[in-house]
Amino acid sequence: MKAVLIAINPKWVELILRGIKTIEVRKTFPNLDEPFVVYIYVTKGAFDITLCDDLNAASVQLTERARGKVVGEFVCKGDEEVWCDNGIQAYYGNKEETCVSDFELRLYATKGKPLHFWNISDLKIYDQPKELGEFKFPCQRGYNDASNAWCYREKGASLAMCKYNDMKNSRCNAYLTRPPQSWCYVEA
Repeated sequence: MKAVLIAINPKWVELILRGIKTIEVRKTFPNLDEPFVVYIYVTKGAFDITLCDDLNAASVQLTERARGKVVGEFVCKGDEEVWCDNGIQAYYGNKEETCVSDFELRLYATKGKPLHFWNISDLKIYDQPKELGEFKFPCQRGYNDASNAWCYREKGASLAMCKYNDMKNSRCNAYLTRPPQSWCYVEA
């Protein structure tokens, strides 16, 4: 089953962990049946904790120590498309839940394309952050078996086994070695 691993700046992760930010804004949305699981990867970017109102909060401490790791997961039950063309003020009913101003949305939006508001629900915060290498890409060719190195792919009417590192330009069943630019599909 496919899921999504999303890379999020520490500032936004901290707000998500505190339950303040309940909508993640992105330029794209996965092609998955909803609801689906989204794993939260904390980027290694600078985290100015002096902007936090409570420096002793568990969410601040967790975000600080989890940079470069997966800190938790949530269920995305859908998205809302929001258009921000030509500097027109964005209309949406969930402004406070994004923690992003209209001005920032217009700067982030690509002219002529909508933004996608991913709904964050059923947030689960891990006791111990997970390493990126614990996640793997889904098999792009078909069905996984129980091993880490092999997958099945359809070949005509039959199934053939393929090893991911033998396939040209394929990440089939490979473990992640670097974070995604925005998000990527992973095995749930």
